[in-house]
Amino acid sequence: MRARSRGLIPSWVLNPKFVQIMTVFVVLVIVIPLFLLRDYLASLSQLGYFGVFIASFAGSASVVLPTPSLAIVLAGGWLWNPFIVGIVGGIGMTLGEITGYALGYSGKGLLEKYPQLAIFDKWMLRYGGPIIFVMAVIPSPFFDFVGFLAGSHGYPLSRFFLWSLPGKTIKGLAFAYLGSSAISPMLNFFGVA
Repeated sequence: MRARSRGLIPSWVLNPKFVQIMTVFVVLVIVIPLFLLRDYLASLSQLGYFGVFIASFAGSASVVLPTPSLAIVLAGGWLWNPFIVGIVGGIGMTLGEITGYALGYSGKGLLEKYPQLAIFDKWMLRYGGPIIFVMAVIPSPFFDFVGFLAGSHGYPLSRFFLWSLPGKTIKGLAFAYLGSSAISPMLNFFGVA
């Protein structure tokens, strides 16, 4: 029996299970190399603003795994224009968070299996945008969970992006300006500069 298709796309490609498996696969293909190359990512700061962008993207894309992205934004604020570093870092962090959202999207229906998590589902329905914004500002690995919830709930990706971007940019600017004003005095205090 031949598979039915919608236009040029075979029906098996549109199967929700296939989409879930492929989404998890793509996220793992992004996350595992980022984690393994985290030391190399730290050296990207030598590339200037582009290095800050790549490191910020990688730090946010590596769901829950530790990467030095905020430290690079901090150092970048000391080395270059902190306003540009903060903006570039915020954009990179926001784009990187799409991996957590994608994982959640691929796990749609997973929350239904765990009724104790239903409260989070209600929060996303009612206060999704403000929750995303506030959690994007706070330096915490819990934003990955918020992205997962937004994706699994079916919160629109465009709205997720539009609420994340100002929060991540504020965080990027805060770290860049902290680096521009605090690193030199600290180095002088310890006699390193």
